[in-house]
Amino acid sequence: MTGLLREYLRQKSAAGIVLAFSGGAGSLLLLALLEMIYLEAPFPVAAVSIQSIFCCKDELDHLRASFAHSKIPLKLFYYDPLAVPGNLKQCIFSEIASYAAANKLQTVLSGSTTARTPNISTPLAELKISLT
Repeated sequence: MTGLLREYLRQKSAAGIVLAFSGGAGSLLLLALLEMIYLEAPFPVAAVSIQSIFCCKDELDHLRASFAHSKIPLKLFYYDPLAVPGNLKQCIFSEIASYAAANKLQTVLSGSTTARTPNISTPLAELKISLT
């Protein structure tokens, strides 16, 4: 399983990767594999995550702990979901895509095992990898 996923990520790495990091199992797996690939041969990579008025201190502590010793930088975006008109998910992924473009990172990854979002690569879903 991880061999196929590592190869998928390695192929995407040359063009640069942004990981949309949720803190879930899929994101943690992708973060660990990206870190391994990065240590073998550095490439342009970053992770982004969302902070909102609904995030508690424990969630932010968990997020920061996930990146405490990582070589992959983390960018936090702040959202007040109650102030965003329209589709919040679309707004968030649009912001992530803009961040990726501004930093010349061509691939945006999500750790989702089921969701399909336009212009977002979901390698776990694409490769039919289950985390259960």
